Amino acid sequence: MKKLLLQSCTPFRRNGRRSAKAERVHGSHSMTGFLFILFLGGVFSLFAEQVSADVIRLKSGGEVRGLLSEGQADEAEPISIRSLSGAQILIDRDDIDFVERRSAVLEEYETRVRELDGSVEAHWQLAEWSRSHLLNEKREEQLLSIVSIDPEHAEARRILGHQKHRGQWMTEDEIMSDRGYVKYQNKWMTPQELALIKTDVKQREAEIQWYPKIRVWLSWLTGSDPQRQRKSLELFAEITDPDSIPALRKMMEPDENTNVRLLYVDVLGQIAGSSAIPALVDRYLFDDYEPVRRAAMDVIFNSKSDAAVSLLITALGHQSNLIVRRAARGLETIGDTSAVPALIDALVTTHRVTYSKTEVAGNGFSMSGGQVSFSNGNPYSTWSPELYAAAITGQVNVEPSPYLPRTTRTFAVSVPVKNADVLAALETLTGRNLGFNERDWYVWWSVHKS
Repeated sequence: MKKLLLQSCTPFRRNGRRSAKAERVHGSHSMTGFLFILFLGGVFSLFAEQVSADVIRLKSGGEVRGLLSEGQADEAEPISIRSLSGAQILIDRDDIDFVERRSAVLEEYETRVRELDGSVEAHWQLAEWSRSHLLNEKREEQLLSIVSIDPEHAEARRILGHQKHRGQWMTEDEIMSDRGYVKYQNKWMTPQELALIKTDVKQREAEIQWYPKIRVWLSWLTGSDPQRQRKSLELFAEITDPDSIPALRKMMEPDENTNVRLLYVDVLGQIAGSSAIPALVDRYLFDDYEPVRRAAMDVIFNSKSDAAVSLLITALGHQSNLIVRRAARGLETIGDTSAVPALIDALVTTHRVTYSKTEVAGNGFSMSGGQVSFSNGNPYSTWSPELYAAAITGQVNVEPSPYLPRTTRTFAVSVPVKNADVLAALETLTGRNLGFNERDWYVWWSVHKS
């Protein structure tokens, strides 16, 4: 049930009767108060229109619009709302269906919607009004109403982002869907690409689960508790899941303890398939500890993996000649003749070499009166003519004076290197020895490669 709260001013009375002066004062005050109330009501009404126009929907189907009062948390009290005309109204909560707070501009929009005549022009005007008041969703609502009335309204279609596709107006999403694309995280892609992404995400989640396990087991292994060390070794011996490889590489590969790296290679050898091959080839090529490299090659050799051959062939082009030689020895061990052309290319490789040279200023010397001195005027020694003759003929070494200034320079040059390990691998794989002549090797291989 609605309750209207009315406020009134009781005039000043004396002995139950109003004095003439009071009448005059009251009359004057009443007119002033009336005008003031009208002013406040107008200001409040304007303020309410600009700030808020809340709606109370009644269970009876009616609506009351205005400005809801603040601080109405008590469920037992009626809800107070000041109407747009300025009247304060109390409404029992049992009579209310729902309460919606909304801005005055939205209220004005709803009023304008009720006044529409249903024409394209009227909807367009309301759409433009919505745009000017930043009501983007309402603007789109009116544009959709326009195209429902006039499906070929080009401007409305353009603003909505519609395009003609196969003779029909469609949104970008509809066009992309029709072309077989799917949307994932605001990006369009093929179903195959989405399947790969979801597979990668799922795999990554499975890989992440191994990190805390490997971290704890490794701390046990390197700790001082013998029981935990044994337990750690047992747990590492049970690893066969390829998803564990990223965690193993992250935590065990760079470990300075050579025993940890040896265990790392053993664990990789327990994992079936080719998933562990890149990590094993990496250890064979780059580990500083020879037993680790040998253990890695043993696993690689037993795996008979084509992936290992491919990775070692790639390593033949490494900038370090040491890695080139190791790759050649690895290919020789595996014994796959498909590596022969790459080995021929690697018979002679070019590498950047850095060296330092120290130059001594004024290291020439001359003789005067049987005495030898350096050309910069710093006396080095006094020699007899016989000693001087031995010096200039190379029979004795002349060491520069320690007092002479020295300059050290660093040079980097590219030098060709003949790789004996590559040649040895070719001899093993082909049974021939044609030296470092690449042309002879290519001619022979073109005839005998079958």
